[in-house]
Amino acid sequence: MENSELQLAYDFVKYTNRNLFLTGRAGTGKTTFLHTLRKESPKRMIVVAPTGVAAINAGGVTMHSFFQLPFGPVLPGHRIQRQQEKENEFPGRKFSRQKREIIRTLDLLVIDEISMVRADMLDGVDEVLRRFRNPKLPFGGVQLVMIGDLQQLPPVVKQDEWEILRTAYSTPYFFGSHALARTNYVTVELQHVYRQSDARFIRILNEVRDQKLSPASVELLNQRYRPGYTDDRNEGYVILTTHNAPAQEINLSKLQKLRGKEYVFKARVEGDFPQQMYPTDARLSLKKGAQVMFLKNDPSPEKLYFNGKIGVVEEIDDQSVFVLCDGDPDAIEVKPAVWENISYSIDEKTKEIQERVLGTFTQYPLKLAWAVTIHKSQGLTFDKVIIDARAAFAHGQVYVALSRCRSLEGIVLSSKLPAHSFRSIPELVAFHEEMTCRMPDDAILREAKQEYLRQLLDELFDFSGMANALTDLKLLITENRNTVIKPDEAETSLLQDRFLKEVLSVAGRFGQQIDQLLEAGDEPMIRERTAKASVFFAAKLDELFSGAGEVFLIDTDNKEVRKKLQETRGEIMMLLRQKKECLQACSEGFDISRYLRAKAVAALRTEKEDGIGDTIREKTTDSGTGHPELYERIKQWRNMQALNSDVPVFRVLPLGVIRQIAGQLPLTKEALREIKGIGKRKAEAYGEEILEIVRKYCEEKNIAGWTPEPEKKKERIASHRITADLWRSGKSVAEIASERGLSVTTVEGHLAQNIREGEIGIEGLVPEEKIRQIEECFRRKGNYQLKPVKDELGDLVSWGELRMVA
Repeated sequence: MENSELQLAYDFVKYTNRNLFLTGRAGTGKTTFLHTLRKESPKRMIVVAPTGVAAINAGGVTMHSFFQLPFGPVLPGHRIQRQQEKENEFPGRKFSRQKREIIRTLDLLVIDEISMVRADMLDGVDEVLRRFRNPKLPFGGVQLVMIGDLQQLPPVVKQDEWEILRTAYSTPYFFGSHALARTNYVTVELQHVYRQSDARFIRILNEVRDQKLSPASVELLNQRYRPGYTDDRNEGYVILTTHNAPAQEINLSKLQKLRGKEYVFKARVEGDFPQQMYPTDARLSLKKGAQVMFLKNDPSPEKLYFNGKIGVVEEIDDQSVFVLCDGDPDAIEVKPAVWENISYSIDEKTKEIQERVLGTFTQYPLKLAWAVTIHKSQGLTFDKVIIDARAAFAHGQVYVALSRCRSLEGIVLSSKLPAHSFRSIPELVAFHEEMTCRMPDDAILREAKQEYLRQLLDELFDFSGMANALTDLKLLITENRNTVIKPDEAETSLLQDRFLKEVLSVAGRFGQQIDQLLEAGDEPMIRERTAKASVFFAAKLDELFSGAGEVFLIDTDNKEVRKKLQETRGEIMMLLRQKKECLQACSEGFDISRYLRAKAVAALRTEKEDGIGDTIREKTTDSGTGHPELYERIKQWRNMQALNSDVPVFRVLPLGVIRQIAGQLPLTKEALREIKGIGKRKAEAYGEEILEIVRKYCEEKNIAGWTPEPEKKKERIASHRITADLWRSGKSVAEIASERGLSVTTVEGHLAQNIREGEIGIEGLVPEEKIRQIEECFRRKGNYQLKPVKDELGDLVSWGELRMVA
């Protein structure tokens, strides 16, 4: 961009997450910046505006419709309660899935005509964004771009509304928002005026805008006062009025005075296009000689007209309208134009935010323009204007009216401007002073870029969410070990330990390296290191989780526990999928736009779309018994019995009992009674049927079952000695725990006892380096209490290792 201020604003949008207030006097390019941003947005964005017409002109939607805000004032803290009450009373007012997904994946929110936005409206937007995103960050962490000029049209606040709002707000203007006050937003003020080129006129406009009109400027303006002046010679003057009624009266009167046939063109409205959003008359009355104004830019390559261009109807019939503009050699053949009422949705294939057309309004892009309201003239440019100031001006209307014209010579004042229209508003004066403190330079931009890059890289290589989910899974299994067959406690512990050591710890050290590179400003090295790290961590996640399928199998009779296991498993797989997609997107170097898109797409992708659901679908084929087929047969028989008897399945046989039966293969009632959980009543009720299933299985597989020898009373061996024998046979701690149906913690306790009794050595259980660390710590503490040592060494050692060394 040639304009340095516009480039600075664009850089803040593209390379930082700082909220931006883009302002500037009329004609400095604010609207052009918005349209450029819509075409070339580096981030996922939507555009909103406070009114329907403003939203149509900005190519966006209204704030009220998208964020479902109430029209009246609402005090902070009451808004969500009111919204929830409305949703309970009217279910149709709930936020749709599409809208929730847009909000969840939104990077950038553009608010046009911010001068008309009340403070409580902006806080309402904040509450909605935090509701569906990060509740701890202002606006849920979404970046805001607010476009407008506070010296133009103010927010509309009735006196009774202000009586409510004043208890919570010091001003109705947007900058009174509590949420905005919590952000470190920057202000970029556009200085170069594209609409006017006369330095003298620009100075007067600046003085009017800043409420610092000098006597010399007042004298110059008064020279334009011509009481009773009318454009009898049809020189193309536009009368600017403060209200609709006089503008309509002037236009109808002028039209009726013209001779010739009156043509009425009816707009074609299709779909959803509310009447209050009509950009021009639904019934457009024109005659030859009528002064008209174009309401859109010419979409054709010739660009024959623009929004606000004035002309006169040269030729007209039922099918066509020709308009001749001052300075043009030929009349323009005007074709009907289409305005769109849009909404935002998510494209199911690309996952991009797309504009969906709800309805259209088709009409000739013209309106009678002998007179136009100051409000409707906002954003337009005229060569000649007559300003009718007989009615009281709202704050900002004088500035809007004067700044619509290209030159001072093109202005005619039909009445003197009232003195009160130049008075200053204290809160605007104070805010303007604050604005100057928020105007950034290149140094602040560099700092903001670095902050944003650090935030995104921290986010990319943050694996704490997955670590916490794995901890939750392990805790859930441990707390319910009597009812959970799968996932296996030992396997889950092993996965968690490896994840903490091989992913979380490594990521922490890598983060320190990135901080150093960011401080040094070494961008090439940052790209190189992040690319390599992305490849490394993606491969490491594949390695850990592709071989951990058993951790995600669920086998339990407890419905509540099953539900919690499914939820935790789903969270782990969701986080895994999202992290892998983000890492893969950065495998060739970190790029902000590419990363943000990958993060959004990953957040929207469903299990069905990426096949994750298939890989974690519930299975019970591996029961850990060595006879999974028998396990399934007994389980199916058990389920049928429960169905026929109308009792919970665990009342017939808990899964732990089925696992023992499938592992021990009892062939007699005596053998069956040896199974823990098979009492006299269960043996009498179901014994024969269970034994028949086991016998048939053994015959089919040609394997021997188990028949106890009652005459020989086995000598009872201490449990910890059995563990020692298994350790000596070469089995790992996890394998011993699985084989004996014990927890890893219990097995480690057995091994610690065997070490103390001299049955086994500590070699192979605790690395020598850890032994030295632990012993040194014990010596410093002067005792062998475990907790103080654990507190000092933390995750470097486990409780089991401490017990073995103690």
